[in-house]
Amino acid sequence: MSITLILMLIVIGAAVGLLTAVFGVGGGFLLVPALTKLIGLPFDAAATLSLCFIMGASLSGLYLKIKLGDFDKKVLVYTLPTAVAGVILGDIIKDSIKNHLGNDIDIFNHTMMLIFAIFLILIAFIILYDVLSKSNPKLSLFFRLKPLVALNPPAPSVSLISLLFCGLAVGFLSGLLGVGGGIIFIPLLVMGMKMPLNKAAGTSLGLVFIIAFIGIIKKGLPNDLHVSLIMLALLLIGSFIGIRGGIVFAKKQNDKTLKMLFSMLVFIMSLLIIISEYMYSNF
Repeated sequence: MSITLILMLIVIGAAVGLLTAVFGVGGGFLLVPALTKLIGLPFDAAATLSLCFIMGASLSGLYLKIKLGDFDKKVLVYTLPTAVAGVILGDIIKDSIKNHLGNDIDIFNHTMMLIFAIFLILIAFIILYDVLSKSNPKLSLFFRLKPLVALNPPAPSVSLISLLFCGLAVGFLSGLLGVGGGIIFIPLLVMGMKMPLNKAAGTSLGLVFIIAFIGIIKKGLPNDLHVSLIMLALLLIGSFIGIRGGIVFAKKQNDKTLKMLFSMLVFIMSLLIIISEYMYSNF
């Protein structure tokens, strides 16, 4: 393994670790494209390695968030059952897409990355809309459907149906795209439950960790285990540095600033993926 590749993996890990601490996402939405486009891994291998990384990075971030009191364990309890089902469903659909494309790896990678980019654009606009609008009554109404369940004070009671849906959506995206799912869980917690972003980030990390673990069990370990473990170790080394810096940064920012930064980052990432895939299709 070259020095350049080692440094790239550490830098990528640090960047994803920073996102993990600041926004409560596992970082799969950044890590999967980075591993496929910069390192040259196939989508399936990148997704599996991403889930392994998410487990380590999210556990480190979760520990720090719990110490700071930025965690709601009741949300985790209610969303976990459907999240497990979502992981299995997403993985089944991903396999169906691969079979439908005749198991052509190049076309499959291209298709999954475009799906990935479209999903990121949607998330970016949803978050940006929440920042620019004073309220979102339709979404708030969905989180008030009966029956209601009590969360940890001072959080209000929330619809059980909405919590089950959140778990399913997060798990599905993890199984389909190899991401932890925090990228969709965070907006739902913040916009629907009106949870402060720092607390939503900590709560998200708990679910992201468990989902990543389930995803790894479902997918199995990578074929080239020795190389994958070295890459994973380098990514985690970088992530520990990024997480420490991210925790400090997040505490100094208000919710609106963090949301704007998050939406801009996600949107830029989606554009880079689309440009990359367009260049690939015209190569």
